[in-house]
Amino acid sequence: MKLNQQFIIPTYVQFVLDFLHNHNYEAFLVGGCVRDLLLDRSVHDFDITTNCLPDELLTIAKQDNITVVPTGLQHGTVTFIIDKEPVEVTTYRIEEDYLNHRKPSHVEFTPSLKEDLKRRDFTINALCIDNHKILDYFDGLQDLNNSIIRCIGDASERFNEDALRILRALRFKCVLNFTIEPQTYKAIQTNAHLLSSISKERIRDEFIKLLESDEDDLLLLLRDSYTLLEIIPEYELAFDVPQESRYHIYDVFDHMNAALNASKGAPLTLRLAILLHDLEKKNFKTMDTNNHAHFKGHAHASAKLSRVILNRLRFPKAIIKDVYTLIEYHDYYLQPKKKTIRKFLYKLQGNFTLAYQILEVQKFDNMGKNPDIIEEKNQVIDEVIALIQEMENNQEVYTIYGLNVDGNDMIQLGYQREEISIILQYLLKYIIHHQDKNTHEHLLKIAGGKFHEISNRQ
Repeated sequence: MKLNQQFIIPTYVQFVLDFLHNHNYEAFLVGGCVRDLLLDRSVHDFDITTNCLPDELLTIAKQDNITVVPTGLQHGTVTFIIDKEPVEVTTYRIEEDYLNHRKPSHVEFTPSLKEDLKRRDFTINALCIDNHKILDYFDGLQDLNNSIIRCIGDASERFNEDALRILRALRFKCVLNFTIEPQTYKAIQTNAHLLSSISKERIRDEFIKLLESDEDDLLLLLRDSYTLLEIIPEYELAFDVPQESRYHIYDVFDHMNAALNASKGAPLTLRLAILLHDLEKKNFKTMDTNNHAHFKGHAHASAKLSRVILNRLRFPKAIIKDVYTLIEYHDYYLQPKKKTIRKFLYKLQGNFTLAYQILEVQKFDNMGKNPDIIEEKNQVIDEVIALIQEMENNQEVYTIYGLNVDGNDMIQLGYQREEISIILQYLLKYIIHHQDKNTHEHLLKIAGGKFHEISNRQ
């Protein structure tokens, strides 16, 4: 790989480097920002490491009227604010006695840059830059050139210090399209169980980045690295479940892997829905007299299970709700007929965006099935989408708020309390299939004609 040697350091970052140099301190860009500059990738956070102690950093910054925030003094970190942009500056340090395979219980400052870099995770993240000169103590440039993820020193020690590095290694492999060096990969497999010590929020954040990558066969990577069941133990339900049907050529796990491949680049909620959509198939499998498998009820059960999994991983409630609905309807197949589509949109309360997402999930799902039926099934979905787009363009009504009458009109007709809700729902169901009749005069006429029936029923 040809590395970018013509990288540009933003002026606000160079200002901090020059400021430290002018006070006779060492200062280097370090970590992910260096890696991404050399790979010509966009950089969002710039980190600087220095031999200046944190208290001294605060003192000299104050003398020069520079805004500095003590964001992590116990770990030697302060944040310079230059032109409203943050730059983290951390004193060289040594970390010891890691707690719960995540955080050091003891941090000691050191004058040695190399000692500081030895505590970092991977060789490609231990590169430093000063005045466009690259410092490389651990052959990180060679690994960067060869697209290799390799731990600094003993891989098992690095993962025991911080088990989250296991997912970071997999994430860098997927995002950068790199290869994990054999000893590092073996250590991932050996130490995958340590992920149980990591907070669910940290697991979730790394897992989202994995899902947002373009990695082929992500599920295979997670399974073979022994990390999948550490993140989602329920995935064991998908292993070794044949699908004896003309629609399927894969077992459940391989089907879900193929469908997830098809969903690359899709929004997170759709990726999560495909990731979890068939987990309950094993528990709903039946065989008919022709020895064909059926899985009636699995969509609802898988939707409920997705809620358990995503709650445990601390996903936001809005995402959990959307994923639940996408899975609930992933097996709800429509024909390109307006009558059935309108019933579908009524169930979704006229949420056209959600309708499109459900159909997109269905298309991804189909991509993991028998190739002989994919084109046929997805063509039907495309025809359904075209009709829904026509309905949306025509501003069709699927909630009572779109009716050309309201509760006050019903009161004028003599309706009271719960009668109002009943008649408005009646009018809505009528309008769903008679969209051209949504006029004030016509709806008042219908409502007036139903008054005695609804009042007597009440």
